Amino acid sequence: PVKVAFVGGSLWTPLNDPQGTRQVRNLTTTKYNVEIPAGEKESLSYHFATELQPQDMRLSLAAILSDSKGAYHTVQAFNETVTIVEPETSIFDPQILFLYLFLLAAFGGVIYFIYNTWIATLFPQKRRAGKGGERAKRSSGQSKKVDPADQISVLGADGPAVTSGAKAYDESWIPTHHINKPEARRVKSGQPARTKSRGKAE
Repeated sequence: PVKVAFVGGSLWTPLNDPQGTRQVRNLTTTKYNVEIPAGEKESLSYHFATELQPQDMRLSLAAILSDSKGAYHTVQAFNETVTIVEPETSIFDPQILFLYLFLLAAFGGVIYFIYNTWIATLFPQKRRAGKGGERAKRSSGQSKKVDPADQISVLGADGPAVTSGAKAYDESWIPTHHINKPEARRVKSGQPARTKSRGKAE
């Protein structure tokens, strides 16, 4: 019996090449360690990949065999013309999917740029009334009217003014002598002035 230890080879130009036969590419050596019994035949597959353009090339393969005594021998395993073709592609190939996504994103970016640059300027958008204006209209329409009976006149340094009777402060913390201030009255000249105090009913 013999054992197939390694198989390697190279690609050559065809025999009918006008420029002559020359080596184009060395191929990877593959380890097998397959034992073939005496008097029998065995077929082995040799896989390789290359980035060459589709064309006809001559594939030359050499096998390294070892006999029962452990001696190694090199024999010609294959020497024929082969055709290099493009690998089969699928739509589920990650590289193809990435390419499709990239082209789709680039196309969408171009469409968005064209729309904002030329199309959007042809159709100006109308400005909508803000929420503040609507709130102001709503508050002005629901303003509470003040009863004239609740209004009191105040005489100040800048002249008379009118204010409503509603109080905007808490009188519980104000001392009583500050609340019950004497009310000044107008008197004629020559008569003593009288004061009248008004207190808060408890």
